[in-house]
Amino acid sequence: MRFSRRFVALSLVILLVLVAAGALIGHALLAGGGHTTGAHVAQVAPISPTQEQLAQDVSLNIWHAGVKSLTTTYDAQRHSATVTITMGASVPNTTLKVSAAQELTKALCLMALQALWTSGVALDQTTVLVQGLAQSIYGEIITQVYGKVILKAATAHRIAWDTITADAAWSAYDFAFLQNDFVLNDILG
Repeated sequence: MRFSRRFVALSLVILLVLVAAGALIGHALLAGGGHTTGAHVAQVAPISPTQEQLAQDVSLNIWHAGVKSLTTTYDAQRHSATVTITMGASVPNTTLKVSAAQELTKALCLMALQALWTSGVALDQTTVLVQGLAQSIYGEIITQVYGKVILKAATAHRIAWDTITADAAWSAYDFAFLQNDFVLNDILG
């Protein structure tokens, strides 16, 4: 599969934005002192050796900032893009860590959407999904949705991307879900 130059540029912009955000708040707030290992993935099809090296470097920087993987897909027929961000930090198991995970989720969604909607790529709808570690009711460590947003073109064009805050943007999205429980201890009856 061959990607257009605009799609590759868009993917690299998202990666760069996430590096900046993750470096400032992600790893420091959620790592909890431990080091999480895992794969780091950036699904971008570079069109030159320079872009390939840049994508690899950015991917490594994101991984060190607490992002385990990032996947960006674009459906040209539907003019839709989906970004899936998987955090690699520890389970948010205290009030402070839950709050930090929620704020980081809102910030990552905003930065990904800013990159998408200011890229110049024709879009009708975008989805951003942030996921990470949680603890199941059986004590197993699982991957769970931290937050998900959907933004349609009509709404996106009303947003002042250069000045909006993560909280204001969260209220403006067409759909927004934010997880508030990462240690599941309720037994369903």
